[in-house]
Amino acid sequence: MNLYQTYSQGATSGLSRVDTILALYDGAILSMENARATLQEGDLVAAYPYLSKAQMYIVGLAQGLDLSRKDITLDFLRLFVFSANCIASRDAAQLADALGAVKTLREGFRQIRPEALRLEQEGVIPALAPIQLVHRSA
Repeated sequence: MNLYQTYSQGATSGLSRVDTILALYDGAILSMENARATLQEGDLVAAYPYLSKAQMYIVGLAQGLDLSRKDITLDFLRLFVFSANCIASRDAAQLADALGAVKTLREGFRQIRPEALRLEQEGVIPALAPIQLVHRSA
């Protein structure tokens, strides 16, 4: 298939659930690291875009929680609320605490990635619905 055919049909993402989660963690970590560095330089105004993005990633992670598993979900939710509060504090030291928690969670998902991919391929974990990234008009 050539590029035009791919464009005409619309490309779909092939991301797995675990890869999507890892990408959200990566975005949160990068944004928090940039915000922390900027805050340490004393530039609160320049930190705002990073703080906003970090909040967005944390909210995205929280929205993806499986509400049917309340025991695990509540633990993750508490960590996400903690992180969101640290981000909202606009304090570099508190941001470092949140970074530690988020990096620990991300590392856990990195370690289970092979098993999560296998379970998704076997249908034990439902695959994400395809997302059409490109759509041609008329």
